[in-house]
Amino acid sequence: MNSYNDYKNYNDYELLYLINEGSEIAFNIFFKKYEIYIIKIVKEYVEVYDSRFEDLVQEGRMALFTCMKNYNDNLNTSFFTYFTVTIRRRILKLLNTDYCNTIVLEESMPIYSNENKKIYGRMFFDDPEKIELFDECIIGNTSLAEFSKNKKIRYSIVYRRYRKIIEELKIILDIK
Repeated sequence: MNSYNDYKNYNDYELLYLINEGSEIAFNIFFKKYEIYIIKIVKEYVEVYDSRFEDLVQEGRMALFTCMKNYNDNLNTSFFTYFTVTIRRRILKLLNTDYCNTIVLEESMPIYSNENKKIYGRMFFDDPEKIELFDECIIGNTSLAEFSKNKKIRYSIVYRRYRKIIEELKIILDIK
């Protein structure tokens, strides 16, 4: 990977102009210039060895592409600031959704990928509330927000139970 110093002398506005003119070289330079910055930002939120790291870096690249298309120099802000705010918001949104938590659980538990085996909450828990939440939200397709609404339970309570179940499953299945 090249260092930022190799690309810092390229002007963002000039590159954006050339990209809008169709320059593929400018497009590649722009992406290489910001690749290091994207990785730096993602490292602030998750560790490199975290299974979400590569996904978040890819999200950062998509955010960069979106910013390149949507940036308007009449915004009274630099492209760098515009992109920084955009990528941070996107990462926080992804980390605060049920999507990231569910994906991490499924990736780290190969037992779910076995289609011949049916998994039910009662295999792991005795508590009916945990069994129901496990069956509907972890194995099923119900989001935590939907589960909360259907059961008339505050989302914060459902989320805490969900996190507790995840931690218990990690211990039961010996996942670190």
